[in-house]
Amino acid sequence: MNTKKTILAFAIGIFMAGAVAAQAQSAGKLEVIGGNTFDWGNVKPATLTTTLKVKNIGSGPLTIKEVKKSCGCTTPTVAKNILEPGETTDIGISVTASTSTGHIQKNITIITDGPETPSVAVTLKANILRDVTVFPSWVQVLNGKIGDASTSTVKVTNSGTAPLTLQAPTNANANADISFDLSSELTLKPGESRDIAVTVKPTEVGNLRGAITIKTSSMEQPEIRLELAGNAVAADAAPANKNMR
Repeated sequence: MNTKKTILAFAIGIFMAGAVAAQAQSAGKLEVIGGNTFDWGNVKPATLTTTLKVKNIGSGPLTIKEVKKSCGCTTPTVAKNILEPGETTDIGISVTASTSTGHIQKNITIITDGPETPSVAVTLKANILRDVTVFPSWVQVLNGKIGDASTSTVKVTNSGTAPLTLQAPTNANANADISFDLSSELTLKPGESRDIAVTVKPTEVGNLRGAITIKTSSMEQPEIRLELAGNAVAADAAPANKNMR
C-alpha cells in the first residue's frame, strides 16, 4: 500500500514538474527595443515626449499589467497590454520639464506576468538648457529687525548662446524697502555671470512678502522673478539669529 502511494506521489511530482517546466518554456518575456535608457540630450524647457517600443521575446503570451512612474511629472501610456510571442507595442512617454533646469532623470517600471521579467526598469534622461539661470531663486531674511538692512547676492548667468540683456530690478507689493546694486541695463556674454546685491530693510513685523522682477532680452524667459521670504521682528526685540540667503 505504501509502495503504491509512493509511486503515485512520485508520478504526480513528475507531472507537476513537467507542467511547470512547460509553462516556463511557453511564458512571455519583455524586452525594451533599443535598450533600457532613453536620453533626450540637450533640450529647452518643455513637455518632453517619446515612444518606447517593447517586444514579447518569449514563447507564450505576455501581459503588461501596469507601468509605474517615479514622479507625477511622468505619464506613460500603453498601446496594447497583451502581447503574443514576437509581438511589439508602444509605450508613449510624456515628462513635464517646463520648470526644470539642468540634468534630470526619471524612471518608469513596466510590470508584467512574465516569470523572467516581472518588472523592467527604464531610465529617462535629459539636460534642460535655459537662456538664463538664477541662484538662488528667492531672497530670504530670517528674524530681520525693523529698520535694519540685510544684504545678499543673487547670481544671474547667461546660459544661452546669445548676448543677454538685463534691466534694472524692480519690486512690487513688498513690506520692506528693497534696493539693488544694478541700476541700469547690463549685457552678459554667453557663459558670463553677474552677482546682483539685494538689500532688504523690513518695514513691518511678521512674514516678509514681495516679488522682485528683472526683465531680460530672452524670448524664452523674458523676466526673472524672485520671491521675498522670511520674517521681521521689532527693532527692540531681543537679539536673534539673523541670516539671509
